[in-house]
Amino acid sequence: MSMGFSMTGVSADGELIGVDPATEVEKITCLHAVDKFSGAVMVAPTAQKGQTYTKYSVTELVKFLQFLNCEEVGLRCDNEPSLLAIANLVRNARTKMGLRTHVDTSPVGESQSNGHAERTIQTTRRLAMTFLAQVNEKAEMRVMPSHPLFSWAMVHSAWVINHFKVSGGVTPFEQLSGTRYSGKLAWFGETVYGHTKTGQKGDLKWVPAVWVGKTLLNNMNILLTPAGVFLARSVRRTTVPWRKEMLNAVHGHAYDYNPAGLV
Repeated sequence: MSMGFSMTGVSADGELIGVDPATEVEKITCLHAVDKFSGAVMVAPTAQKGQTYTKYSVTELVKFLQFLNCEEVGLRCDNEPSLLAIANLVRNARTKMGLRTHVDTSPVGESQSNGHAERTIQTTRRLAMTFLAQVNEKAEMRVMPSHPLFSWAMVHSAWVINHFKVSGGVTPFEQLSGTRYSGKLAWFGETVYGHTKTGQKGDLKWVPAVWVGKTLLNNMNILLTPAGVFLARSVRRTTVPWRKEMLNAVHGHAYDYNPAGLV
């Protein structure tokens, strides 16, 4: 499996572009991974590289390997310290689970030696741009990297590729599970009602929220509200799906929440 970092910002005409770390523009950092056998991909967005988000990146990568159902895996990355630290922590975590992991490095800057990761960066970035372009058009707004939807668009792009991109007659999900995906989706950024359990009499059971995707391992709906992120098995769509005031009020970047809870 190949892995690598990207930094993504927004151009003047609204396109998602790669940016230099030193550039003084709004941007997010993403850890990308791709399994060359199934074609499955992962994106773990963070505010920046470094120890603050290392635990989140490691947990997301271990979770992705669970999705792949790999007892033995090779992790290929360049020898950038941040990437190596994540790869080694993943290896340590999987060793404790009785699973074997090998780490293979290539020199920093030699993108051809880790081409799978480079192509994955471009593919997920373009798809995320499509999701955000629809939100921008329908809600008459402009989503920037500092907005919670930006990081979730990157996550959702990987999920969509895994479940719907056909290669060799099958999707990555079909190849890994042996069955087609049959779940129901909403539009990315659409306002829905999410079902939440409550023991308090009189509390709302259906909460207005913004739909930003589904979890990788258990197919839960990921919803944003002004109070943050919550997961729901069931959602109801509304007659007014695009609500600018709701989109501007939500909180919760993908990297702000305990990834162990979002499975």
